[in-house]
Amino acid sequence: MTKAVETQAEPEVRRSASQIMFNHLPEQTVDINRGVWKVSKWRDPARERGVDLAALTAEVIAQAKPWTDRGRDSGLAARLASGARGIEVLSLARDRGIDVEPFPKLWICPSCDRVHSRGAGRCTCNAEGSRNQIHFVCYCKDCGTIAEPPITRCPTHHEVRIRFPGTMSADRIIQSCPQCQIELRKGFAGKQCPTCSAQMSAQVHRSAAVYTPRNVSIVNPPSDTARERIERAGGAPQALSWVIAGMTTRWMDQGLPGIATLRATLSQQNLSNDLVDRFVAMAVERGEVAPDLDQSVPAGIRSRAEAEARQIAVGLAESRKTQTDLLATAPPGLLATYSTDYPAALDQAGLEAVDFVDRFPILTGHFGYTRGPSNDPTGSVLVPFQTGRGDYAVYGEMNDTEALFVRLDPQKVAAWLSLHGVAIDTEGDPDTARLRVLCAIGKDASGRALELVTTLVHSYAHRFVRIGAVHTGVERTSLAEFLVPTHLGFFVYAAARGDFVMGGIQAVYEGELHHLLREIVFGERRCALDPGCGQNGSACVACLHLGEPSCRLFNRELDRTFLHGPTGYLQS
Repeated sequence: MTKAVETQAEPEVRRSASQIMFNHLPEQTVDINRGVWKVSKWRDPARERGVDLAALTAEVIAQAKPWTDRGRDSGLAARLASGARGIEVLSLARDRGIDVEPFPKLWICPSCDRVHSRGAGRCTCNAEGSRNQIHFVCYCKDCGTIAEPPITRCPTHHEVRIRFPGTMSADRIIQSCPQCQIELRKGFAGKQCPTCSAQMSAQVHRSAAVYTPRNVSIVNPPSDTARERIERAGGAPQALSWVIAGMTTRWMDQGLPGIATLRATLSQQNLSNDLVDRFVAMAVERGEVAPDLDQSVPAGIRSRAEAEARQIAVGLAESRKTQTDLLATAPPGLLATYSTDYPAALDQAGLEAVDFVDRFPILTGHFGYTRGPSNDPTGSVLVPFQTGRGDYAVYGEMNDTEALFVRLDPQKVAAWLSLHGVAIDTEGDPDTARLRVLCAIGKDASGRALELVTTLVHSYAHRFVRIGAVHTGVERTSLAEFLVPTHLGFFVYAAARGDFVMGGIQAVYEGELHHLLREIVFGERRCALDPGCGQNGSACVACLHLGEPSCRLFNRELDRTFLHGPTGYLQS
């Protein structure tokens, strides 16, 4: 990265691409060489080609919804939905880097605490050398503007001294004159936003309230051919039917076509709607189409269920290895492991299946940031990234990597939901259970059923990643998650960063999966920070949290007791 010349520090600093991707985004303040800097821009970022822009747009709108519903998304959703603005993915040009500038441009003399506008030089007290930069900034939660904290100089001596109280509380900072000793201001509150005139708040620059990046992830079809194949197979509706039916065929275009697929195929022949309906009815009567299981999915959850099912179909389109494949190609020494140990471990772990994918096409990035309480859309504003042309930008990258697709047992999830007060019938086969879980989520206007399922799947994914990192022999930050909670599943994939060796996930899948699953069930389930952790959400850095690049939900919607508590999923 290139630094504006404001101090005596070197003009260029080296950072890894992953650090820049997740911690050095436009308008973000960062610590560099004991100073505070603001990212001005990424230099000449490359525009990613082959992005499924329709899927990306839909996912960005979905991620922005909490702010959109409150009119605090800076117009992002309306402009994207109407087509008034487009969207594109910008990736880091590693040979060009990024530009940063010091912010705030306020420094304190280490000898007398006088405030200066430069980071080095001779002070009135005759001290020379580098100065300490103020690490507080002001931010506006209504428009997203960031500004330097207000400094009040003595009207007589035109100087000001700042003394910090030894806490992180901005309102206890004292500004006074170093000569006449009068108190000039207490704290940094009261600054008016230069953009919208609202009152700004003050906080340490690295606070989540000052800047929280908002991420987006999609499983991106690797080519136009792959996208066309998905649509020819029936698109998202057919993917939903395939997932509800248990994904028993290798992919969604195999076996009998679904009603949605047949209807889409006939419609492409320019046939009238009446004729299409007749042909479909004939196919149903003759048993030449698969049962249309997805028709019972409530409208309230259908679009999300279809989108997540499509993501699953895209993720498994290029390569998919199942337990059946392992058995079919098992060497003699592993036959007993695959036929006996693996099924037993899956059952103990409450899983329906674990599939391996050696080409998982994932796009991850950030579409904007919030200023204000990071988890409170009523008190924060979403600021989307934009290009010089006014279109929206996602700063991210695309990778083909290896992954595991983990699916929880739908019958066991249904029983667990019933235990937690959700009205759901627990009788029936796995296909029926999958459908009933979706219906329970869609019919629950309070959102509690979806919250329960998401927290369960997310907590399971984090435990899987933390233990899986040990078994694959790589750093935990080299693994990341992609959740599809409405279908009770998640992908764990090898991120293209850190200390990771391609093949580590495959090696575990083909020989150590039963050991991994047994440790998930029977391994240490207590937290080193209990009882404090248990009294504050039962999820912390010592038991469930993952690093920001690995967790897409910023370690929210996690609860260790959902897995191992008195009514935990893994207790029975």
